Amino acid sequence: MFDALHGVDTGGVVELSDLQVDNANRRFGVDYIGVDPGEFRSAVSALDIVHEDFVFVDLGSGKGRALLLAAEFPFRRIVGAEFAPELHRAAECNIARYVRDGQRCPSFELHCIDAADFLLPAEPLVVFLYNPFDRPVMQQVARNVRAAWRSARQDVYVVYLNPFHRSAWDATGFRELASGGHFVVFTPGR
Repeated sequence: MFDALHGVDTGGVVELSDLQVDNANRRFGVDYIGVDPGEFRSAVSALDIVHEDFVFVDLGSGKGRALLLAAEFPFRRIVGAEFAPELHRAAECNIARYVRDGQRCPSFELHCIDAADFLLPAEPLVVFLYNPFDRPVMQQVARNVRAAWRSARQDVYVVYLNPFHRSAWDATGFRELASGGHFVVFTPGR
């Protein structure tokens, strides 16, 4: 329904085995499934922030559904990182086609890169994850997010839907701020 309403192609399931990913972390990837719009909105709405002050970063951005949903909020800008070139190109096409009344953030930046290698902006961040990879990559991403926070000393919030590997965040010193249904919101421990 989301795709038909907005003239995009962000739905369905894309099996990792059908993608041409030349990356050592491929074995830790998971199949692509677009995030449920209601679950996304519920999780992001749990943040008590001034959205204009934050950059939204989707690690494992796939075809870009979460990026498009993030545009409903007035983030400073929206950044996606995806390691599968086919999904990255699909996200670029979807963003180019997406026009919505009430779009509150028109600034998108997409990167075809492994989330474990992505350098986070030194700005206040909302990092979004829709269970995009298995525990070894999740552990590295948690360490990267914590290191970015320590370096920049900016606010960081992690919104994790379907948090199968939440223990990677707990073990890295993040604390839970909120949870509900299928999501948890973390921030680095002080």
